[in-house]
Amino acid sequence: MSDEELAAYAKRLRGLKGFAAQAAKEAAPRVERVVKATAAAGTDPEGKAWPLKRDGGRALPNAADAISVTARGAIVIVRLVGAYVYHNRAKGSALRRILPDSAASIPINIRDEIRAAMKDVFERMMK
Repeated sequence: MSDEELAAYAKRLRGLKGFAAQAAKEAAPRVERVVKATAAAGTDPEGKAWPLKRDGGRALPNAADAISVTARGAIVIVRLVGAYVYHNRAKGSALRRILPDSAASIPINIRDEIRAAMKDVFERMMK
């Protein structure tokens, strides 16, 4: 690598200052798509099916509509509103996790989307 190439590379590295915020901004819609897809399928973020209603029917068919995802700085925020919050936090047969458990690791399907967003942003910033 020549001195000029090395200097240009170093300059691009210094330009990564806003990387985390840009990656979060790009990851947010990807994460939203994944979380809404699992909710629409009637599964938790790891793909495990929710318990059926007492009458045997499918629970929470519109749960995906109660989800929103935004980026704030370097953080991706996933929100759930309405009565769906109760099901997400309930215990026993009423538990139908819609959002990832904050005490657990990030589900692989969400982690893959975050990594892909980070990779895309990194490659753009390093060109």
